[in-house]
Parts: sequence; structure tokens; C-alpha cells
Amino acid sequence: MIFQYRLFFLAFLTILSQNLFSQKYSGNVNLYGFKYTDTKIFPSFTASLNRQSKKTDLYSELRINYEDLNIYTALAGINYYLDKDSIATITPFVGVSFGNFTSIPVGFNFFAETEKFEFYIQQQVNNRINKSDTGFYFSWSEINYMFLKKKKFTAFAGITNVVDASVNYSDVILGLKTGLTFFDSFETSFYLFSIKQSSYFISVLYEF
Repeated sequence: MIFQYRLFFLAFLTILSQNLFSQKYSGNVNLYGFKYTDTKIFPSFTASLNRQSKKTDLYSELRINYEDLNIYTALAGINYYLDKDSIATITPFVGVSFGNFTSIPVGFNFFAETEKFEFYIQQQVNNRINKSDTGFYFSWSEINYMFLKKKKFTAFAGITNVVDASVNYSDVILGLKTGLTFFDSFETSFYLFSIKQSSYFISVLYEF
């Protein structure tokens, strides 16, 4: 298992190095805390980096505990800007996941924003490598409304829809989201999926 982890980080650093040598790049680091009905709060981590050019960006992402506990994922893709102001972007990606299961995730991210609204969609299919593992489909979509915009912070609220499905199960979960953005770089968010079942998660994001 230690060899797998080393190989994982080596693969991700190889992808990442393609972006770091660019003069222009952007990205984010995101920490999550998930809480489901029958589980304790468990941490999750993602980090992404984009190499910027005039029309497209190279995209790379590292995930830990994102798809599930003890799952490590590395992704690579391309950001396509759908307008000249870069307010609408679609990012097809492909990668590898291993840990509790081994799979090839394939999907895309979509992001668009206006002065008051933000739209985000993530579609992903995890194709199994080992016959003993089960592939699955994952979808995350949300719409946020910035109801208070000040010079140093922005307050927002929104609706989130999550679909998680495989051969043996299918879950569709609707949630509420609220949060604050500070100085256009830091964001804290709280997602509530069920009050009775105590299902929620907290997100802390830094963009650069």
C-alpha cells in the first residue's frame, strides 16, 4: 500500500509539473468535513491547479477521501472557456483512483457566473478496473445567489443536488447551502442535507 501511495503522488506531481512551469497559473485548495447519518465526521481534501493560456488551460487535481473514505484520486483535463470573459468554463477530465477500490474516473466540470448567480455542475463516472470493485455514477450540481456583496466579503445561499448511483443502489439528495467569500480568495460554506438524520458538510476553500 505504501508503494501505491508513493506512485500516486509521483503521478500527480508529474501532472502538476506541467502547470508549474507556466508563467500564469491559478488553482484552489479545499478542505471538507462530511457527516452522514451513520458515520462520524471525516475529512476530505482536494487541490487543483490550472495552467493559463489564451483559449485553454491545462487542469490537474488531487483528491483524498473525496469519492469515499481511503480513496486517492489524481485527475488531468483541459479548461475550455465558452466566452471571452471566462465566466463560463467546461472541463473534461480523466484520472485514476485507488485505495478501497481502483477505478478510472471520467467526467466534466461546468462553471458559469453572472453578477448575482453562480452555477456549478460536476458529472463523473468511475469505471472499475478490478472485477471485484463496483463502478458508480456521481453528480453534483448547485446554484448560488449572492444576496449581499461588499468590498471585502460576499454572502451567498443556494441549492445543491447530489446523485450517487451504482448497480446496487441509487441516492438523490437535495441540500441547502450558505456561506461567505472573503477578499475573493477565501470561502467558507455549510451544506445541510438532512436535519433529522444529521447529514451535512463544511467546506473551507482558498483560491489563488
